[in-house]
Amino acid sequence: MQYNILLPTLSFPLNAYAQALFLHLEELNYLHYGLWDKEDDTLASAQQHASDLLWQHLPDPKDKPRLLEVGIGLGTSAQYLVKHGFDYTGITPDNHQILYAYQRYGRGAAFVNHAFEQHTCMQAYDAILFQESAQYIQAQTLLQRSGQLLNPTGEVIIMDEIPQLLLDNLEQSLTNFGFKLTEQQDLTQRAAPSITYLCDVISSKATEVCRDLNIPARNLEGLLQSLRAREAAYANGSYRYQLIRFSR
Repeated sequence: MQYNILLPTLSFPLNAYAQALFLHLEELNYLHYGLWDKEDDTLASAQQHASDLLWQHLPDPKDKPRLLEVGIGLGTSAQYLVKHGFDYTGITPDNHQILYAYQRYGRGAAFVNHAFEQHTCMQAYDAILFQESAQYIQAQTLLQRSGQLLNPTGEVIIMDEIPQLLLDNLEQSLTNFGFKLTEQQDLTQRAAPSITYLCDVISSKATEVCRDLNIPARNLEGLLQSLRAREAAYANGSYRYQLIRFSR
């Protein structure tokens, strides 16, 4: 796989995550956190646990639901979802993610190069999926735009790290935008080892990552500081990693 061609062109910090993990593992399918269940879990198995859990909460693919994925990562989830019968559209503001996904998997999935805030559709979606992409969108904007893009029975599925302050008012916020909470799982303890893992890998590969991506060492140190701060936030409960599902 030609990681050296396209991964360095991803936006920071995704390029740093990807390059460090590839240097460490020599194989990479996802960029999202994993859910760690056993002592012998690897990053790959933990990430697959996360994806499997998320996919279990999607609509039945036998109905060929129209699905919008916000953020496509490396395109691995898109290939799975298309293969299993979803009428899939993936959006990302980073065109290099699309180029990489096409290079690796071909053009079987429909990708659009723009942000969620800009997305429009001719036919409403049955479901909108956010896997570690909701955190980059202002909460009111996410709810408002989701309401505009979904059909009357549509639903939103989110797996992401979320400030506890937002969670404290989750049900009221959903009600304000015409949604009801249908599922909420706290996955914080299972996801937390991913941050420690990333810190260790990025620290061990810092010299190579800075060289390969031509980024200053201070940028990588700033990324490590933010990861360590988030690790502390998981520990003190100010951030949670959750699976949230809500519908009309």
